[in-house]
Amino acid sequence: MTREILKVVNLSKTFGEKCVLDKVSFSLFDSETLVILGPSGTGKTTLLFLVAGFEQANTGSIYFKKTEISHLPPYKRNFAMVFQDYALFNHLNVFDNIAFGLRARKFPKREVKRKVIEALEMVGLEGFEKRRIEGLSGGEQQRVALARAMVVAPEVILLDEPLSNLDAVLRVEMRSEIKKILKAKNVSSIFVTHDQEEAFEIADRIAILQDGNILQIGSPEEIYEQPACLFVAEFVGEANFIEARVDAVNGEKIKVETYDELALEVAKNPNYACQVGQKVNLMIRPEKLYLEPFEEIADYRPYLTGTVQDAVYSGDSVKLNIAVAQNGKIVIAKGDPNIRNRFPMGTKVRLVFEESAVRVFPAFPHTGFRHSHVNAQNYFNFRRKNS
Repeated sequence: MTREILKVVNLSKTFGEKCVLDKVSFSLFDSETLVILGPSGTGKTTLLFLVAGFEQANTGSIYFKKTEISHLPPYKRNFAMVFQDYALFNHLNVFDNIAFGLRARKFPKREVKRKVIEALEMVGLEGFEKRRIEGLSGGEQQRVALARAMVVAPEVILLDEPLSNLDAVLRVEMRSEIKKILKAKNVSSIFVTHDQEEAFEIADRIAILQDGNILQIGSPEEIYEQPACLFVAEFVGEANFIEARVDAVNGEKIKVETYDELALEVAKNPNYACQVGQKVNLMIRPEKLYLEPFEEIADYRPYLTGTVQDAVYSGDSVKLNIAVAQNGKIVIAKGDPNIRNRFPMGTKVRLVFEESAVRVFPAFPHTGFRHSHVNAQNYFNFRRKNS
């Protein structure tokens, strides 16, 4: 089993009367990249600063290799940090920026030079030693910041939204580079972001942070396929929600009936104790729905009926908006761009799905159908297309 290198236990932090973190606990394993994912203002950076030692928690403990380090200052933790604004020294050139931590640790001059040259090669900036910081692009500054953090051989590296100041194309390029470097160096890391696509590409595991609480920790697949709560289901990717009523509870299964009298037997949510007669919401991801002409003979699988409203073309995929009962909308994602021609606007269709694709959550305050898309394109729409 992978060795636990860092453990955070019941960490809480308040600023004045505002509780920013509330009894946060998690573990970081050897050579693992743990991504802290959540909306802006939810406590992600504060959590990173507590781990780094820049802030002190009100309560809770931090352990590194089973030794408590909560009381230690940053320079005694052997962690390194890449800040959101990079925090480079504009009065120093690239070489001196990267060498700063080595010199502070009293490395010999020859060793400093060797390590800085190796770090520049690692981040693809060979020959940049004498360049000034103000003359670098955003991507080059980000690479210098990463090299400065990695050159001191930290046992844990902390990255606070390191790609947020880059343009979209460069962000995609740099997240791939960061992942490659972290894996090549076998360094444990905590990566903070609000960007879901970024999180899913870089992470070994993801921790969802909302209002100072960790709601779920798991692999990208677990977070997406088995969201623990309604917020995670809505925040990560896209989701269609259909209101239903619980008709029976049979062990790990429940029988439900939807708004338009569709009877289903689906897996019970282990985090939600539902009872007969309760209203619930059934979640289905857009790519789990299969489109069929309404006139075709239906097979054994359950389906909803609707009418195509419009199509959104995204290059390698198409998302169809389907009008369904009770003035609701369901979105279906497909990898075949020609689907727009097969199912033009106004076409009556069946939305076929497997009962195993349905997840159960508490009901919303209102009734009917709902589609949720929060903040980013669905990572899996690009990687698991179906036509």
